[in-house]
Amino acid sequence: MKLNLLIKISFLSWVIFFNNVFATTNQQSFSLNARDPLKILNQINQYRTKHGLSPLYHGKYLSEIAAAHSRDMAELKIPFGHKGFDKRSQEIFSEYKFYRPQAFAENVVMNYCDDDKKIVELWLASSSHRKNIEGDYNWTGIGKIIDKNGMVYVTQVFLKIKGH
Repeated sequence: MKLNLLIKISFLSWVIFFNNVFATTNQQSFSLNARDPLKILNQINQYRTKHGLSPLYHGKYLSEIAAAHSRDMAELKIPFGHKGFDKRSQEIFSEYKFYRPQAFAENVVMNYCDDDKKIVELWLASSSHRKNIEGDYNWTGIGKIIDKNGMVYVTQVFLKIKGH
């Protein structure tokens, strides 16, 4: 009995391992560079500081949610935009429920230019995106995906946590 359980666990481990390997292999046409979102965050925080606003804290989980949304757009699973916003908001509010989340917002951009400065400039040129950047938020996450054609998809989510 224990041997069967051990064999099943071992088999499942291999399935998960190979699934991750093949999932990564099948997505060679996509690039996720963890440094780039932090460059974007630094530019956003410089802008906020320059305008008398507090810098945003970086949340790893928030960046995972943002990256998943960017990836879904890049893989054409969803159209470019904010589809699924309510679901992402609910996921984040649920994950951070003990921190009493107050507000959530999101910026997205799609561009052929893989220039973080340009991405931030595009957001700042839009009043609704700039409103989020200047908003009363204290946490953020950023996910950036580049598809096989060089199209760049970036999602930035914003979260207001009470008392932070």
